[in-house]
Amino acid sequence: RYFRLDKPSGPGAARNLGVQKARGKYLAYLDDDDVYYPHHLETLVDLLNESRSQFGYTNMAIVRGSLEQGRFKPGRTGEVWDIPFDRGTMVTRSFMGTNTVLHEKKILKEVGLFSEKLRPGEDEELWIRCAVRYEFKHISRYTSEYRRKDDNSVKVHLLDCAFNGMLYLKYYDFSCGQIPFNKYFLAHNAHSLYAEIKNHYPDIFKTSAVLREVVQIAKRLKDKDFQKKLMNDCLRIDNENSLGRFS
Repeated sequence: RYFRLDKPSGPGAARNLGVQKARGKYLAYLDDDDVYYPHHLETLVDLLNESRSQFGYTNMAIVRGSLEQGRFKPGRTGEVWDIPFDRGTMVTRSFMGTNTVLHEKKILKEVGLFSEKLRPGEDEELWIRCAVRYEFKHISRYTSEYRRKDDNSVKVHLLDCAFNGMLYLKYYDFSCGQIPFNKYFLAHNAHSLYAEIKNHYPDIFKTSAVLREVVQIAKRLKDKDFQKKLMNDCLRIDNENSLGRFS
């Protein structure tokens, strides 16, 4: 099936439309100038089935070349991205191409869609949100090509990429770093530290992943009023970021 946006709106909007129209269990992504190898989807589906995971990715070969009469003319094959999953690495550098990914559609109900404001970097920002909740599975086999032309936006917008990278790092610090921090509070000095969390709650950066951890603390300490407030805030954040109804 083919769907067209009413006006050019960037890669985030295009992918979001595809996500909402998709009917299957899994989602995969392919930009129109990149290439899947014949075994690409089969490799990823087998990986997820065998590992019982929700998110997987393969390696990607970067092929440099140029456009001649509307066709891509390969020059040389550059590096192959072959890096195991690591949350710390993914917020400091790119190592997972969008066309290498396969994941269950349902996980976007929890983490939300692609950002339509980030250009470039909307894909990496979504993967970070996914990584807060899910363990990624990697298979060391390259099954696709990322074709980099002489006028590629990654080359033209290096400053944008660097700036977005700083944003991802800050997002990871807040969304993922506070979860083990709160668990440490609960395990060691729950009552006094919990009071501190409540005092600073109006001013802290809120994501549903962090709030759900605090809900467990409030539940354990039988603080029903604060637990209710946390759950309401979780629902509000999830509604703002959710897909709405799937077709």
